[in-house]
Amino acid sequence: MREVIAQRMISLAKSIVSGDVAKTILEQMGGMNRIRAMTGAYNFLDGGDSVSFLFPNRKRSRGNSVMVTYDRGSDTYTMEFFNVSIKGAKKVKSVSGVYADQLISIFSKQTGLDLKL
Repeated sequence: MREVIAQRMISLAKSIVSGDVAKTILEQMGGMNRIRAMTGAYNFLDGGDSVSFLFPNRKRSRGNSVMVTYDRGSDTYTMEFFNVSIKGAKKVKSVSGVYADQLISIFSKQTGLDLKL
């Protein structure tokens, strides 16, 4: 199902984030506007308990899409990084048990893109 969501993100023309969980995840990562400004991210997608977005990244081995899913039971997150193209989506890396204060550092370490100055 996650691959289907990642593939579907390409066809979205605008950002769709309306749920409380998705908004909270984005705020914990610095906010949607900051993520856009710092990484060039686009196609934000609310998946209920998750949020996904694409970003330009020349380092294909590090991914060009991320899906952050909230795990209610453990109050942690799972971050999945994908390479998304016209041919489909391929999972590059998955990190589970991530706390809110680790979201930015794990994103930066995996993608090489900073969310803070």
